[in-house]
Amino acid sequence: MEVVLGDECVTMEGYLPLAILVVGTIVFFVHRSSKDKRVLQVVAGALFAQADLLAARGEQRKSEELREQWHALNRAQASLRAKPRVAIEDAEQLALLRLTSPFDLEKLMIWYGSHLEAYDSLMRLAGKMEKIRNAR
Repeated sequence: MEVVLGDECVTMEGYLPLAILVVGTIVFFVHRSSKDKRVLQVVAGALFAQADLLAARGEQRKSEELREQWHALNRAQASLRAKPRVAIEDAEQLALLRLTSPFDLEKLMIWYGSHLEAYDSLMRLAGKMEKIRNAR
């Protein structure tokens, strides 16, 4: 198909790769966002279950640390859904960053899913929280 603009002839075939690129980019980010939500729900469930297990074993200090991380993760997710977005507290930001420790995350996710996906999703969430904090 050709479109004539003044003295120039513009073909529609030149726009097809651009349209495919734009649609592909949108699909990628929507898919990643929904995957991040699913992975973070699994991480939150793993944190809660592991905290209960440690509390039952009598390891209160470690159980409380996991509960703080669980709370920070939930607050960060709620912060992203809020309009306008609100920065989480310093202690919660620190707990969220402690949760991204590769060794601890691998140990936590051993029964629940991929620690690599969890790490990627948590780092994106922590980055978003840092952007919100710096914008204020």
